[in-house]
Amino acid sequence: MQDGEVITTRYLDALIPEIATELGITCHSFSNNWVHQLARDDARAEIFGYKFGVNGAAAAAIASDKVATSDLLNHADIPAIKHVLIHNYRGNTESYGSIAGQVVVKPLSGSGGWGVQRFGSQTEAERAIAESGRFAWAISPYYEIVREIRIIMLDKEILLAYEKTHPVLRDGLRMFNLGAGAEPLDIKPHESLGDMVKAAMKALNLRLASVDVVELHDGKYCIMEVNDGIMMEHYMRQSENHYLRGKAIYTKIMSTLMAK
Repeated sequence: MQDGEVITTRYLDALIPEIATELGITCHSFSNNWVHQLARDDARAEIFGYKFGVNGAAAAAIASDKVATSDLLNHADIPAIKHVLIHNYRGNTESYGSIAGQVVVKPLSGSGGWGVQRFGSQTEAERAIAESGRFAWAISPYYEIVREIRIIMLDKEILLAYEKTHPVLRDGLRMFNLGAGAEPLDIKPHESLGDMVKAAMKALNLRLASVDVVELHDGKYCIMEVNDGIMMEHYMRQSENHYLRGKAIYTKIMSTLMAK
C-alpha cells in the first residue's frame, strides 16, 4: 500500500465487484478488499488498491517514484518540477543533488499530500528529514502555484480533466489535494496541455496514469507528479454526476485491463 491518507470506507471496495458483474468478470477480493483478482474466459488480472495492471511493472514503479519521474521527464525535455533524492541513514542524510532557496519536502513515494512540508533551505529540510525516521524523501523548489490540474489518461485518451479549486493553506503551503479540502471542477484542457501530458505518458512508457500539472505565477505549465494509481474517492463524493463519471472511468479501465 502506498503511503498517504487513510480512507476507511472506500467506494472502490464495492465498485470493483459491481463493475465486474456488469462486465461478466469473476471477481475475488482479499486483504480487506485491497486486492481483487479478476478472471473472464482465459483472461486474468489483479487490482492492488488503486493500481490496475495496465502498465508494465517497471513503468508503474517509476511513476511511484517522484525523483525518477522528474528525471525521465526532464531528460525528454518535458516541463516538469525538479525533484532531488534525499536518503536518511538513521539520522544522517545523503543528498543526490542540491536546490537553492526555499524547498518543498515530500516522501519519495506516496500520495494525498501526506508528509509534505515547506522549508527555507535544503539544509533545514535535511535536518527535519534526519529526525523523521523515514528513509527516502524528495525535495523540490518552492514555487507559487496558481492552479493545479489533474488529467487521467488511458492509451492516449483523456478520460477526465479537472482543476483543483479552493486550495487549503497548511503550514505556509497551498494544498490542492481534494482530501485536504480542495474541490474539483471539470474542465476541457487546451490542446497544448493535452499534448504535453501525452508526451509525458510516452516518455514514462505509461498507458494509464493521472498526471498533475501546475500553472506557476509566470504562466508556465509544468508537470508536478504522475500517479499510476487512479484514486477518485474524493472526486466521486462531490455529487451523483461525479460518482457516475468515476464509475464509467473505472469501467473503461477494467474493460481495457481484461482485453489485454
